[in-house]
Order: sequence, then C-alpha cells, then structure tokens
Amino acid sequence: MGCAFSLGAVVTAVVAPIITARSVRASDKRKADQEKAMQDRKDEREDKMREQENLYTVATEYVEVCSSILTDAIDTKGIFNMFRDMFYNKTGEADPMAALKFDRAEKVVESNKRIAMPFNKLRLAAPTNVLDAASRLNAAIVTVMKQTTEPFAAQVAMKTAGEELENFINVFRRELGREEYTESDAQKQVLTFMENLKGQVEAYMREAKADMKAAGFKTTPWDNTTGQTPTK
Repeated sequence: MGCAFSLGAVVTAVVAPIITARSVRASDKRKADQEKAMQDRKDEREDKMREQENLYTVATEYVEVCSSILTDAIDTKGIFNMFRDMFYNKTGEADPMAALKFDRAEKVVESNKRIAMPFNKLRLAAPTNVLDAASRLNAAIVTVMKQTTEPFAAQVAMKTAGEELENFINVFRRELGREEYTESDAQKQVLTFMENLKGQVEAYMREAKADMKAAGFKTTPWDNTTGQTPTK
C-alpha cells in the first residue's frame, strides 16, 4: 500500500502540472484570440472612419467647385441677350459686350478644367453609387457651360444641374448613413422661420402699442397699415 501510495503521489505530482500548464496555455490562447478579435474590430472601425473622413473631404471639395461653377455661370449682367444681339447684328455696330463675352468664354474653359481634379480625387475614394451621381452632375454642368450663349436654354440647363447637385449631395448623405435633406425640407424650414418671425413682429407691435397708449398717446404707428404720426 505504501508503495502504491507513493506511486500515485508521484503520478499526480507529474501529471497535475502538465494539465495545469495545458489549461493555462488554452486560456492564454483564448484570451489572445479575443484580444486579436477586439483589435481587428477596432482596426476595422478606424479604417472605416478614415475612409469616411477621406470621402467627406474629397466630396466637399467637389461640391464646392461645382457650386462655384454654377454660381459663376449665372449671367447676372445680361452679357448674352438675344434681343440686343439681334439689334447689333442687324445694324452692324460693334457689340459693347464683346470683350465681356470673350472673358466669359475663357471662364467656361477654365471651369471645365477646375472640375477635373476634384472629380478624379472623388474617383479614388468614392463608391460606385456616389460616382454615378457625380458623373450625372458633371454632364449637367458641361451642358450649362455649352449653353452659356443661349439665355433661355441656359436656364433649363441650370435647373437640371441644380437638381443633379442636390441628388449628388443626398446620395453622399445616404452613403454616410445620414438622412436625405432635400430642397423642400430646406423650404419648410424657411417657411417655419418666416412664421416665427411674423409672430415675433406681431407680438412686438402689440406690446409697443400698449406701452404707447399707457404713456398717453392716442395713436400709434401701428394703428393701420399705412402708419401715422403718433399724437397725444
């Protein structure tokens, strides 16, 4: 019995550390696997954030250039006027807007160059759905540029380009997980602001009239729509 006990004790003394070591190694491996999985998820999130930040940067630059081109394309000075052109063509007189027309034509060429670089940056970072929207916007802007000398056609082209710009912005917003924000949404906020402003003005007028009446004035500037000189 003594010998058996001694042998069992020896076996236990030898086997137990082996089992313990294997358990520790297994535990360490599980812990290492968990830590690796956590790190992988963290790296994936950081990579996604960097991609979105880069996409936001290039898309913002692209939208700024497109907006600038469309703003510059508006003929606020009426350089191209069909009726004036008909007059000078008929009389043979020199067009006083000739120099401005040449200058505007050069700007059209420059505009086409300006849009190329931000669009190429977008191609490096954006997914296909965003690039599809950008390509349509590019085509719309080019159409606006081609219609520079045609006032009526330019208005239609400008409207289409504005719609494509809004579409691109909303495609981009969806790509970043944000809700769409359309022109009608913006218009609703403008109307809400105007209603609030109207209410504030009316409240001010009521308070001002009450104060003037309390001060002894028989009339106030707000007694009718045309206004009048207050009298005591």
